[in-house]
Amino acid sequence: MLTPARYHFGLIAHCLGVAGTYFAAARFGVAFVVQPESISVFWPPAGLLLAYLLLTDRCYWPFALAAAFGATVVANFGIGKGVGPSIGFGIVNALEPAVGAWAISRLRRRAFGLESTQDLLLLFGVPAVVCAVMALAGAAVAAIATDVPFWAVWKVWWLADTLGVVLFAPLVVCWANRPSISSARHTLRELVEAVATLAALATVSWGIFATPTGEKPLLLTLPYPVFPLLLWVALRLGARGTAVAVVVVSLIAVWGSSRALGPVSAPHLEAADRVLLIQGFCGVVSLSTFLLVVAITERQSAIRELRTQKQILESVLDSMGEAVLVTDAAGAVVLLNRTFRNIHARPAPVDHSAWPRAFGVYLPDGKTLCPSDQLPIFRAARGEACDNVELMIVDEAHPDGLPVSVTGRPILGPNGGAGAVIAIRDVSAVRHTENKLRDSEQRYRNLVNGVRDYAIFMLDTTGRIASWNDGAERIKGYVEDEILGQHFSCFYPQEDVAAGKTDRELRIASETGRYEEEGWRVRKDGARFWANVVISAVYDSAGRLQGFAKATRDLSAKRAADDALRQSELRFRAIFDQTLQFIGLMAADGTLLEANRTALAATGILEEQVLGQKFWDTPWWMHDAAQQERLRNAVRRAAAGETVRFEAHHPAADGTTIWVDFSLKPYVADGNVLFLIPEGRDITQRRRTEQQLAALTHRLRLLLESSGDGIYGIDLDGRCTFINPAAAEMLGWDADELLGRNMHDTIHHRRADKSEYPLAECPIFCSFKHGQGCAVADESFWRRDHSAFPVEYSSYPLRDEGVVVGAVVMFRDISERQRTERALRRSVREKEVLLREIHHRVKNNLAVIASLFRIQARAVDDKKIKQVLFEAQTRVLSMSLVHENLYNSADLGAVAFDQYAKTLATQIVQTYQFPTTPVELACDVHDVRLTVEQSIPCGLILNEVLSNCLKHAFRDRNRGRVALSISAAAGVCVIRVSDDGVGAPGDMDSRLGKSLGVRLVRILARQLAGTVEYLSPEVGTEVRLTFPIAASADHDQSGVSKITGEIHGNNRPSFIPGVSC
Repeated sequence: MLTPARYHFGLIAHCLGVAGTYFAAARFGVAFVVQPESISVFWPPAGLLLAYLLLTDRCYWPFALAAAFGATVVANFGIGKGVGPSIGFGIVNALEPAVGAWAISRLRRRAFGLESTQDLLLLFGVPAVVCAVMALAGAAVAAIATDVPFWAVWKVWWLADTLGVVLFAPLVVCWANRPSISSARHTLRELVEAVATLAALATVSWGIFATPTGEKPLLLTLPYPVFPLLLWVALRLGARGTAVAVVVVSLIAVWGSSRALGPVSAPHLEAADRVLLIQGFCGVVSLSTFLLVVAITERQSAIRELRTQKQILESVLDSMGEAVLVTDAAGAVVLLNRTFRNIHARPAPVDHSAWPRAFGVYLPDGKTLCPSDQLPIFRAARGEACDNVELMIVDEAHPDGLPVSVTGRPILGPNGGAGAVIAIRDVSAVRHTENKLRDSEQRYRNLVNGVRDYAIFMLDTTGRIASWNDGAERIKGYVEDEILGQHFSCFYPQEDVAAGKTDRELRIASETGRYEEEGWRVRKDGARFWANVVISAVYDSAGRLQGFAKATRDLSAKRAADDALRQSELRFRAIFDQTLQFIGLMAADGTLLEANRTALAATGILEEQVLGQKFWDTPWWMHDAAQQERLRNAVRRAAAGETVRFEAHHPAADGTTIWVDFSLKPYVADGNVLFLIPEGRDITQRRRTEQQLAALTHRLRLLLESSGDGIYGIDLDGRCTFINPAAAEMLGWDADELLGRNMHDTIHHRRADKSEYPLAECPIFCSFKHGQGCAVADESFWRRDHSAFPVEYSSYPLRDEGVVVGAVVMFRDISERQRTERALRRSVREKEVLLREIHHRVKNNLAVIASLFRIQARAVDDKKIKQVLFEAQTRVLSMSLVHENLYNSADLGAVAFDQYAKTLATQIVQTYQFPTTPVELACDVHDVRLTVEQSIPCGLILNEVLSNCLKHAFRDRNRGRVALSISAAAGVCVIRVSDDGVGAPGDMDSRLGKSLGVRLVRILARQLAGTVEYLSPEVGTEVRLTFPIAASADHDQSGVSKITGEIHGNNRPSFIPGVSC
């Protein structure tokens, strides 16, 4: 295995080898410079690198091109070129072979070799074009580095690189590829001939190109004497020898020309002209010689191919069982195989009319000689195709006649008919076999057609139908003419065909000899049927697959019967095992034959513990001897044809007792009891429910009898179904007397005013008519003595499994409660009058106090005392205003604070109004109701804030504006008082702390559980009071109002549930 280190070492060595070879070739090319500072006559590295790239994988190209670039730079730098020109020459010389090799590999997509004219034209033409293009860059570099004209350099460069490719690329390609024409081994005579020919060619070339003109014969003054030798080399030495010869002649010619020798050394020719002449000569020599070599190579390949084909043809003909005869256009025998010679040992006569008798060719009857013009060989020579012409050969070797089948074909050449060929096949064994097969097939066909329950037919090796019988036509629906040749997949559902089932069946049958299955098949009309299919492989005597025999049986009826039986069994088993009651099967003597899962699972018994046992001896009944004896008697009675039923019990798996409703029924057929069918329904829950229902009924009866409220039930017709003693007593009836009576007509037929009460308007009737409950607070029921009494009642529908079957009515006599309510109403009215009088007197007393403060203020001269008395007066008036609002309000427990605040603010502004400073009051208040306990502190705070605002905010001002805002949301009330006055001083916090009014405001705010804020915006001052609103202010009323509300019916009696009517 190649390790990475060895791989990299080999790659480096490979690159160094390429670089060394390229450098040596470059130095060799530089040695043939015709004039100083010019371009070489030919550039060998171009041809060598191109051949290397064509013969190697592309993975080596980068390394080879890098090595070529480095070698070119070093070579040019070594002969005095500068760094820039050397690099430019390196790039151009590396890219030329790469582009040429890429273009050739794109045009010829196989391993390159000089095997055809196309290969030669690619090798010479593509690089010539590439070199012409790349020479532009090289000429530009050379023109910059030297003073040589651009086009002169381009022409010599192009021809030099092209000549390098023409001379050295074929040399490398021919010697690198395995020779395809001549053998790799050469005899000594061939080696001597090759050496002598090359030596003669070198000598003649030396005499022409390397000898001064005056020292050589006149014949050698022109270069044409080398061409005969080159032709000889091409004819005798092949491509390898030609490549060497062309290089030898070209090197001698270039060497001589570089030293002004040979035909191109005339004095009147300049150096550039000599270079062009010698380059043209070398190119013509290489191209013409290799064209001849390629033509010879192609011809030799064609001859060898023809020889090979002839040998193959002769071998094939000799190996054939048929006798083959080939004649030319004149009828002369050209070729005949071994089989023909075995049949006809004598040679063919010249006279064609004698052929039938000479070869014993008769018509199929074996008696009539075949006319010569009807012989297939002559018919084919006339251009007529003959297929399977039956004849008889009668000669000494075949006195009884040999039946043959002859096929003839004309042989067509470029100018028309070139001959004829016939193939004679011995068909005696075939005829014998055909006769036997015909008889056998007739017997088989009679047998197959007689079978109508099976579709029997043959398939070829690809699955196409080759035969058809009457049964197939009956089952499949196709007639023979329309189905023969069709693929047998037409009998399969599309999903099976898509899944490759048909191919899989044939593959299994061919591998194992037979395939069988049951599955769905499709008739001609698209109907599916269930079928049994057997496919058998048919082989010949040599074991070769000849086709398949397929037999299909329609199992639709059988499958339907099987499915019906299976479904019946499944249904029986589903009913038998999934039923929630015990079911079994017993013999007439009591032996248990079957037991369902319910019976086994209920007691945790296994099937093998009970099957085959006497039913009374099974673990279900072993706990109780009396029950076992009872079961024995039940079996005897059932075996006599009687159905027995009773309740029994047995222990469950968890130790509890299971009660069952047990029955034993006989199964009678033809007057005989064949089986006994035991059945047990679990009634444990029913017995438990019955016991619970009895207890519940007892408790409900006690509840109804002990209830002080009247309760009765009615059906959909309004008839009483039950009634408790309290209801019967209130109605003045006995309970038994009311049962079955229509309760509406008996106790609810009139209203309290004795007017008729229609049944359609009765809420009790509506409760079960619409399926909704109702509660009525004040109506009248009628006693047996025709007296009425007030009641409140509720009615709710009774439902049985979601269906309304009646209603239950609960009622209460409210006579005493109505008397109490009337007394309460009188008491409340008296208390309301008293409260209003109290509020009136408090308001008057506060007004008196305010008047006293005002009188006292008039009698005092001290302004501070006057101011104190004035403030006290306003505070008393604010409290008085609360009582006045309460006195005038319908609600004695809450104050409409929005109206109160407007009135109070208006009074205060009017009180403090100065003629020189009019003040505008703006109110934005919302509906807010406060209790008395909240209204008085709020009024005092509002009085203090407004008074302070009017006293201090508008000093030295000609007008002012005060805004009052009251709002309430989410249980919080916010009161804002703002002005557009002079604003608060900078030390507002310290001054506010010393003010009595501010301290009073804060004390009152704490009493309200709120906060007060003093804000100083850019203009004026704002005071904001925030406090929670008491719940009673919005929702509750005073205690008197609560009583009044209950009296007016705002609260329903708590004992009546449901929705009010």
